[in-house]
Amino acid sequence: MTQDQVRWQDDGRRAFEWIAQVYTQAGAVWNDAQSTFEGDGWRVQKESGRGGAAMGNSLHQWPFMYLKAFCATPPEVSEGAVTGFAAVFGLFFYDSTRQGPQCFGGRVNWSTVDANLNHWFLYHAMGGASESRHHGLYEWEQSQVPGVWIARPTEKERTQRPGADELRWFELPLSFLTSAEELRNVIKATQTMARGDEQFVRELLRRAKPGEEGSGGPFP
Repeated sequence: MTQDQVRWQDDGRRAFEWIAQVYTQAGAVWNDAQSTFEGDGWRVQKESGRGGAAMGNSLHQWPFMYLKAFCATPPEVSEGAVTGFAAVFGLFFYDSTRQGPQCFGGRVNWSTVDANLNHWFLYHAMGGASESRHHGLYEWEQSQVPGVWIARPTEKERTQRPGADELRWFELPLSFLTSAEELRNVIKATQTMARGDEQFVRELLRRAKPGEEGSGGPFP
């Protein structure tokens, strides 16, 4: 190989080593978060219309994971409830606007028992694809807490996802999770937010993103 080819190969190896480290860190966060929710008595779902993994799966496209999330239903919401809410926790690895991998928490509301709140709903509601941002699928606004976003499907999208009413969420850089205590704080913020109280989220964002609490989300 030429020197240029050797350098290119070395750069490629280091890049994939870094990606592997990110996925390893994210995997530990994912497992610890799931265990914490379950230990607190929440029912965790990762499929069947409640969370999942959004990833490229075509050989004609670059195959990698965009987003991974689960929903967690609190004890006060019965299984099979026609209307209800759940916490959502996940990892957003890549899109065209965010500054690197993000950890997010929030709340989803549904109004039919079979509402599809899967990974693609979350991905588009969080503005992860250009078609969701520019083709009139969702309407976004910030809550009274800077950094908490609200996404509601438009009539056009509601015909495709009946009963998926709203997503409220916040984001933090994955690099913020430097300890088990910080992850516990994110989970507490997610759980209290799911139950309708955003004060702990406000305090967390103010500490984690001083002076830029309202940054991030689906818009640059």
